[in-house]
Amino acid sequence: MFLKLPVEIRLQIYQYLLVPKQRSSVGVRLDVLGSDYHEYEKTDLDPTSIGRVLHIRIIDPQQPGLSWVADALPLLRRSKCLVRTDRFRARTMQTTYTAANNPGIEPAILATCKLVHSEAAEVLYSSYNFDFDTHVEAIGAFLKDLTPTAKKCVRSVSLVKRATPYDRDFDRCEWTAATSALSQLPSLRNLHLGVVAGKPGPNGWDGIPEWSKQDFETMVKWRNWADFEWVKEIARVRLSKGGVVKVRPIVEHCPVPGSESMVFWVAISRNVAGGFGSWVEALILGTA
Repeated sequence: MFLKLPVEIRLQIYQYLLVPKQRSSVGVRLDVLGSDYHEYEKTDLDPTSIGRVLHIRIIDPQQPGLSWVADALPLLRRSKCLVRTDRFRARTMQTTYTAANNPGIEPAILATCKLVHSEAAEVLYSSYNFDFDTHVEAIGAFLKDLTPTAKKCVRSVSLVKRATPYDRDFDRCEWTAATSALSQLPSLRNLHLGVVAGKPGPNGWDGIPEWSKQDFETMVKWRNWADFEWVKEIARVRLSKGGVVKVRPIVEHCPVPGSESMVFWVAISRNVAGGFGSWVEALILGTA
């Protein structure tokens, strides 16, 4: 009976179930891995530039009261991923992702039949920004679970690059895998990239020079992409015509630099909202 309804009516029903006007988000739950930063200085971000958001996060397998996660993983249909846990991120555990907020959507209708899935997927996946924060391990698993139809409908993604001085080999591998997965999205239009930026005290960025987009273009040639490998990888992501990239700093306090890598990171941090951000945006848009 449902399929006998006019397409316009079906689309209205999908809209009601998947993009409710009254957002009843319960917020981010406590059973997911936390962010790898604390944003001390909130940067202005126009909420209309992101719109509706679904926060995709990694379930913390060590969260008290979640001992069932390890036993339930084999039964879940979601793709699994490996994450580093404990204080020093020295232990590897298997887990999966979850939507950490629920704005009142009823996605079960997508499993009705192929036709309904095709129609409803366009409504659901084109209406939300999928925000992964620093949980880049979840990107590959999440996109792997989408049907080809659903994957074509993803329009907007947000993610955050962790502080580069603390990157280890596994962090770099996870970033490579995440950007590779994002590069397979054929209809991506909006990419919001947060970059954790260190600001040492008590003088902050006083005395640190401002660099232009052209300065970074010259610098990367001179350094042969050294310390910019992660930028080269995110630049593989391509947006559809008219796409928009937004790069913003996520400022956290850091110690006074005591090494060359920290000095360089703080200098880059100073310019995320300026020349560095403009350069990265141009790379992704293919205009650099």
